[in-house]
Amino acid sequence: MGYTDEPRQCIVDGAQALFHGWADVEKPNIEDGKQVGRWKNVAAVIEFRSGEVKIVKPTDVRFLDGYDRFSRYDWGEADA
Repeated sequence: MGYTDEPRQCIVDGAQALFHGWADVEKPNIEDGKQVGRWKNVAAVIEFRSGEVKIVKPTDVRFLDGYDRFSRYDWGEADA
């Protein structure tokens, strides 16, 4: 899908990490021991301070720069 020019600071499972981008993930869908299709989803590419890189669910990522990023946009009436 895409990677960021500059990694974003985030927290994943209570650990400091860097978000590098989104990735499409495909896995076989197995029923009764046979592949019956493919399962597709989006995942986050995360780098931990240890240097370990993991693919995690988007819901596991909490970005730390959210308020600064949202202030760049004019939200009009919804800004209240």
